[in-house]
Order: sequence, then C-alpha cells, then structure tokens
Amino acid sequence: MTAKQILGILLLIAGVAAVIYGISIQNSMDYKFASAFGADTSRVAILIVCGVIGAIAGLLLLAIKSNNRQQ
Repeated sequence: MTAKQILGILLLIAGVAAVIYGISIQNSMDYKFASAFGADTSRVAILIVCGVIGAIAGLLLLAIKSNNRQQ
C-alpha cells in the first residue's frame, strides 16, 4: 500500500466523519435553539462542506492509479 493510498483512506474517513458530525450537530436541539436566536451557526456548514471536499479528495486519491511502474 502506497502513501498516496493511505492518505486517500485517511481523507475519506475524516471527510465522512466530519459530514456525519456536522449533520448530527445540525439536528441537535442546541443548534436549533441557537439558530432561532440568531447565533453564529456557520461551524456546521464549514464542517459539512470541508467534510465533502475531504471525502472527494480521498476518493480521487484512491481512484487515480500511480504511473510509477517498476520494471
């Protein structure tokens, strides 16, 4: 397993975890209460967007094959 594949797996796992965590915060009662009174709730959007970007980057690293062939 190459370093690129390990990095891809780590990015994919971290991205999915960030999306799940962001969605769980968004569904919490504290978030709904804070957003009702105008508190800054941009942390959830940042978590979800960065999680999606990280997961896509991880998938791309796993999907792109290395051109380094040993002969």
